[in-house]
Amino acid sequence: MSKKRGAGRVFLAWARRWLKTSKPTEWITSLTTFIGIVVTGIVLYSTGILDTRKSELEIRRSELNIQNLKLEGEQKDLIAKRESINAQIAANTAKLKEKETALATAQKELNDKNEKLTTTSTKLDETLARLDETGKRLSSYLQEEQAVKFLSSLNQDERKVKKEPYLQCSVKIAPSSSSIWVTVEAKTYNGRLTIRDKDGGVISVEEPYVCKDKTGVFEAISKLRELSVLEIKDLQLDAKDLEAISKLQKVTHLYLVRCGLDDKIISHWKVGKNVKFLILNGNPLSILPNIPHKSAIVSLYLSRTKITDSAMQGFLADAANLHALKLDFTSITDKTIDAIEGKNTDLDNISLFRTAVTPDGLKRFIKRTKAKHVMLKLDKNLEPVYRQFLADNNLNTDILMTPYPAFEEDNLYKGGKAIWITKEKQK
Repeated sequence: MSKKRGAGRVFLAWARRWLKTSKPTEWITSLTTFIGIVVTGIVLYSTGILDTRKSELEIRRSELNIQNLKLEGEQKDLIAKRESINAQIAANTAKLKEKETALATAQKELNDKNEKLTTTSTKLDETLARLDETGKRLSSYLQEEQAVKFLSSLNQDERKVKKEPYLQCSVKIAPSSSSIWVTVEAKTYNGRLTIRDKDGGVISVEEPYVCKDKTGVFEAISKLRELSVLEIKDLQLDAKDLEAISKLQKVTHLYLVRCGLDDKIISHWKVGKNVKFLILNGNPLSILPNIPHKSAIVSLYLSRTKITDSAMQGFLADAANLHALKLDFTSITDKTIDAIEGKNTDLDNISLFRTAVTPDGLKRFIKRTKAKHVMLKLDKNLEPVYRQFLADNNLNTDILMTPYPAFEEDNLYKGGKAIWITKEKQK
């Protein structure tokens, strides 16, 4: 009650100030406005418009309340659906993770299986490769066995009876290394005619024999994988045969004796890279074949050839590991042995039987190389000269002087007087 009185006093105070400060026109305007508001309120109240409007507002508020309730229900449904959907998402996510884990496990197992399969495939390929290699080796062994049988069968050739040139062959296999030694020799029923001089030395022999079936022999030889020694005697060879011989990569000892090899035949021949012992005795050659590995040659035999000093000089310049050199019955001179340098200390055996090498040239050679063994034609006048030379220079060289080559293929030494010359005394 006190609050209402206070408000009335404030209103009356304000009304007094306003009446004092306002103009009469403002009073009339304000009074008119106030009377209009009162009249309008009375009219509205008397006609029921306010009640109608109030009822409409109430109805509208009820509708709004109903809509609010409906919206609240829908909101709850949406929230429930959202929670359900979230739950489903969570469940599906869990299932997805499980499936991803299962897929990863399956992928790992698949990778492991693929890896095992790859390993198995690799092992299978390796096994197949080994089987293939074994098959090739077996085939090679069978071919080698057939080749050995074929070569051995040449010893029973029926053409012996017909007195035609035939091939005789021997095959030796080393039990420890399985290396193979093949000897092929052309013969006739009547044998070979050999002409000797008064001292028993061989002057000449018949021409090498021509055998039509040598092609089969070279085909058989090419199948011998471990062939290390090949010896061919008295068989006429041609460039095609030499080409086949060059393909025998494991041959270390090559003997081509009296095979009719002249300069034309050997001009394009390239000696195999593993050949260390090269024997070309009795061939009418004046040059050497292409030897790309001269430093690997250990022994070179050129007895009874037409070899020249220039050919030998070209070879000896690079033959640093030469151990044995045979030049019997050749026209070589001091130029050849002068080409053998002192650095070649491996040369311990040289045979110069019936060559044009002079005593002075031989002395220079022995003094320069310290050769261990030298073989010469017997000359008793030179015996004291060489003995004194060895003694004066304190050389350990042995000089063998014989009437003919002591260990020649066609003329094995069977006795007779031979002189060993050393710095000490006669042997």
